[in-house]
Amino acid sequence: MGANAQIEVPAFTAGQVLTAAEMTQINTGIPVFATTTTRDAAFGGVGEKTLAQGQYAYIEATSTLQVYNGSAWVSAITAGLNFVASVSLSGSSVTSGVVFTSTYENYLLLCNNLIMGTTDTVLFGQLDASGTPAATGYYSTEYRTQTLDAASAQTSVGYINANEMRLARFLSRRASFAATIFAPQLTQTSSWQTTTTTGTVTGGERPYSNIAGILDNSTSYNQIKFLASSGTITSGTVRIYGYSTS
Repeated sequence: MGANAQIEVPAFTAGQVLTAAEMTQINTGIPVFATTTTRDAAFGGVGEKTLAQGQYAYIEATSTLQVYNGSAWVSAITAGLNFVASVSLSGSSVTSGVVFTSTYENYLLLCNNLIMGTTDTVLFGQLDASGTPAATGYYSTEYRTQTLDAASAQTSVGYINANEMRLARFLSRRASFAATIFAPQLTQTSSWQTTTTTGTVTGGERPYSNIAGILDNSTSYNQIKFLASSGTITSGTVRIYGYSTS
């Protein structure tokens, strides 16, 4: 825990003599907790405040400011994009953990330096319901521009009932991508759009790829699984943000 983290939010009684530690605790302003677990445990116990609407809390694990609205903890920052989580990628596959919740309907995924272990490969994603990834039902189209030696080409390809969503295409081993995923946690058809820019290798390059598609079911998903189409993911960090609805 950090220097300001606390494990309780005390409620004092009339005439009680406060210690220096207790005075320091109430002078920290918004209470700081290591995780949502320690936050939840700090309210409602003996000698602790009762959780009520308007209570703020800062969570170290996710660097987020939250407020209790009377029934649930929600983000205290409701404008624009709000950071949700970072997911470090390596190996053949990585599952994010819970990142899609009812707080947001739509999400932005950003990765600015993803390195793959194999050339001419694809980073896939599978929406995941608490450890059960959706492994079929993805329909998508891809448009890409490609330059090989002095020639150039534009290609459009469709993928029907595929096993995963296509997030990023690589010709070299290094690329960046931005992907918007729409309504992953709602019980309706989810969709996505992604743009990839990739590096150059000897004899050719594929500088741009644009992919859009749907997952044709009505399942609610709270995670995403990242997979390499071949070889492994060497390194990269995907940062996930939620779009505010108001």
